[in-house]
Amino acid sequence: EIIIDNYLTYYVSNIKLGTPAQDITVIVDTGSSDLWVVSSDTTSSEVFCSVFGGMFNSSDSVTFHSNDTYFYDYYSDGTTASGTWGYDVVQINDIVAYNLSFGLANNTNQDGNAILGLGLMELEATDANISQTDFEDYTYFNLPQKLVELGVISRNVYSLFLNNQYSYSGSILFGAVDYTKFIGDLTTHPLTSTEEFMIALSGISFNGENLGTENAVYDALFDCGNTAITIPASIAKPILEYTNSTYNNDSGLYAQTCSYLSELNIPDLIFDFQGATIRVPQNELIIDPQNPYGNGQQEAFYDSEGRALCFIAIQIQEEDEDDLIIVGDYFLRSCYTIFDLDNKELSIAQA
Repeated sequence: EIIIDNYLTYYVSNIKLGTPAQDITVIVDTGSSDLWVVSSDTTSSEVFCSVFGGMFNSSDSVTFHSNDTYFYDYYSDGTTASGTWGYDVVQINDIVAYNLSFGLANNTNQDGNAILGLGLMELEATDANISQTDFEDYTYFNLPQKLVELGVISRNVYSLFLNNQYSYSGSILFGAVDYTKFIGDLTTHPLTSTEEFMIALSGISFNGENLGTENAVYDALFDCGNTAITIPASIAKPILEYTNSTYNNDSGLYAQTCSYLSELNIPDLIFDFQGATIRVPQNELIIDPQNPYGNGQQEAFYDSEGRALCFIAIQIQEEDEDDLIIVGDYFLRSCYTIFDLDNKELSIAQA
């Protein structure tokens, strides 16, 4: 089991990389599959000034080996990273992975932490060939599969428990299930994608009303690297109207004063996964940037009268992707999730 620290809009883990070990902080992400870290010889000056997750000096590690092949990765939020592929020993708590492949980025626009992708091997940058190089596509053993190869776990499966937004940490349990972390029964759902953790979602309801198109079936992407719940406008509209929220350009989210929302009784947002339901309560649907709990407050926002703003943890999906729903941290805190990479399925229960 590894502990992941809650920074309200993302979760991080501390890893040790190389010999002797160097401390690196990584954002945990089920929506991607590669581990990459920032190189100490980065050419990105803004990253050098602002990165707080630590940089890796490959010259100081006697166990580092470079593949001398080009590394490039990009993400839906516009984050990019490029450099070279290499491998070294990685330790997370008491878990040790020898000769784990990772990207060593000397150029990135990510101004925070490196990223630890825990997705399917089919989503690895080497297989998707997003670098558009002349190399033939291939997959490699990323962290979950490497733990199987090394005999640390017997099956390529892990469980994600984010805890609530007021907690300092959540956890990832490799190779096992913690039955104390959820209520009710686990239900198992086959993936609807060969590359990503998507399962079928048959509906969302709010305040006694079924939202969206009748009889529609959506693909729900389980992505802890995303903060909010991304849904089509037709589903979001009744929720935003109920909370009387308006779009805030600075944050990219829908805002209302914290005082107004604290006095409002917001019904649960209910997700129906073909008969299995997950309820997201009011306290997990509102982002308070000045939340005094967890590991650090975010940037504060105020309206024209100086009142503190909170945000609804919902983003509007692009019109050409109306059949895709992304369930980020503000959903996943209410859902205990087992990622079975061997059988290509997810098991879920109310956390």
